[in-house]
Parts: sequence; structure tokens; C-alpha cells
Amino acid sequence: MKRLLLLMLLSFVGTCVAAAEDCFDRVAREKGLDADLLRAIAFVESSGNPSAVGRNASSEDYGLMQINSGWLKRFKTSKSELLNDACFNVQVGAEILADNFTRSAHPWDAVGAYNAACTRLKGQDCIDARQKYAWKVYRAYIGMSNAKRQKLRDVTS
Repeated sequence: MKRLLLLMLLSFVGTCVAAAEDCFDRVAREKGLDADLLRAIAFVESSGNPSAVGRNASSEDYGLMQINSGWLKRFKTSKSELLNDACFNVQVGAEILADNFTRSAHPWDAVGAYNAACTRLKGQDCIDARQKYAWKVYRAYIGMSNAKRQKLRDVTS
């Protein structure tokens, strides 16, 4: 009887833990990233708005992670999918960030490269743009609150 009760309790605890894990947690775990770092990028990029569209001179950015239209072909996706599936948007953003980490010597340069690919910016201008963005993300990261986590949990569920 005690074993049965223990098994039931353990299965309930496992269910609670799984339910508490949100899209950011799951994607971060799969990619070996920090979930709050992904959340911080989402807040810097879109203020946590899954419907955000940013317009640039020759491209657009979509959703929570502001995925640039230049990535559509590589990820075999569409503007509509990135705007309508917030968790998929986070997955694409995480893939881009994880790739940056494999190519960057310094972790915060990888974060800066998420926003400043430096296809047009060169030299010190590129370095400055990446550092400016990395600082924005760092400030969002250290200021991550439970309320912000909950907002992102709500929009990705």
C-alpha cells in the first residue's frame, strides 16, 4: 500500500514539474542554452509581443524573437508561421543563437551577433553594435522577473 501511494505521489510530482516547464525551458534545454537568456532576448527584441513585426530597409523581423525574413528559406518557414506559432519562433531564435555560440570566441559576442550579423557593418562599427545589443540583453537578463517569465509563458502556451 505504501509503495502504491509513493508511486502515485511520484507520478504527480513529475506531472507538476513537466507542466511548469514552458516553451523557453524546453527549447533551452534541447539547445543547451539558458532559458532566461532566451527570454531576455525576446523582451529586448519584441517586448514579449508574439505579433511584433519590425521593418528594416530591405527585410522584416517577425514575432517574439524577431526572426529576420532572411532566415525564412534556411528554416523552411513563413512569416505566418513565425507570427502564429510563438514557440516555433522561440525554437528558430534558439537555433540561431546556438549557432552563434559555436562560431563566437566570446559568449556575449554570440549574443550581440543575434541582432548584429554585420553583413553591412564592418570593423569597429560591427563590434560596437554587437556590444550595445549584448548590454541590452544583459540588463534584461539580470532584470528578469517572475512576472516577465509568466507573460512569456502565457504567450507561448
